[in-house]
Amino acid sequence: MFNFLTQPKGPKITPATETVSLNFSGTKVSFKAPGYSYAMIDQDDDDLLPTEYDLEDFSYYGSTLFQIYFNEQPYNPEVDIAGFAAFKTIWGFRQALLGNKYDNGTLSFLVGVTHIGRFGSLFKPQNMERAIIENIDLRFGPRSWLAGEGCGGRRFEGPLNWRTQNINGKDWVGYFIHEFRLGRGGRIYWGIPLTEEHFLSFSFDDTGSPSEKLVGAFNRLAEQIVASCTIEYSEAVQQQIKQAEKDGLGEPYSAHREPQAWEEYDLEPERFELKDSF
Repeated sequence: MFNFLTQPKGPKITPATETVSLNFSGTKVSFKAPGYSYAMIDQDDDDLLPTEYDLEDFSYYGSTLFQIYFNEQPYNPEVDIAGFAAFKTIWGFRQALLGNKYDNGTLSFLVGVTHIGRFGSLFKPQNMERAIIENIDLRFGPRSWLAGEGCGGRRFEGPLNWRTQNINGKDWVGYFIHEFRLGRGGRIYWGIPLTEEHFLSFSFDDTGSPSEKLVGAFNRLAEQIVASCTIEYSEAVQQQIKQAEKDGLGEPYSAHREPQAWEEYDLEPERFELKDSF
């Protein structure tokens, strides 16, 4: 009872929680996600995205490096990565009855699809790992638009708490991206191959400075959502998986990774204790 009175209040997965179903060129992805619950702002119509996608239709995609659409900036597949959001929502958390009065916060959730073909089949673990690290570099490293003039140099650290986990029969990769100004706050990512040239990501983003208990509440919800995910690969993708296995999958995912070294952009910001962040 005391734990109930001191834990932040927010959405959770129950048997009645809605199942979201997305279709990517015949590959079906399903997961449970609570409804939008941010009391301050109504859900934007632009965040109500389609549920079916043709992965070959590049009108959906934007530039990872420039964070804009291709018609605004030429896309160079040799240096950039293409991606799009397929599902968005946000949840509000509020203080417990006996909790910290400042223990309010929000957690946004985005399902993304990323296209990258220059490393070979993503069903080979080391190729998928290289794609994830390349994506981290482009989004958060020195080449990112966030590291440009006026952005203060290096703002992020990652991947942290790198791990793999078998979820419903498929291996996912999880990690944490820390934004220095947020203390414990940051972004939780889980990724898995969707085709030999695409991967699916579940990202959970906190934009405040949450307490340990609020971080715990965020983590529990993220873990519940990822654990509920099932993927039914299309026949074409199943053939890609078989071909990768025939060719040889190579080395497994790394058991551990150190954060990317972006020393030339370091500002030596204050370090925070991250052991409870993910």
